[in-house]
Amino acid sequence: MQSDGKILVGGVFTTYNSVGSKYIARLNSDGTLDT
Repeated sequence: MQSDGKILVGGVFTTYNSVGSKYIARLNSDGTLDT
């Protein structure tokens, strides 16, 4: 978790919640993708 409450996730994936995102994604505190 980052100081602004956003979450970094990493792994072997090519999409997150149907949005293209390879290997790492940054999420808002509610779990939606930070775009």
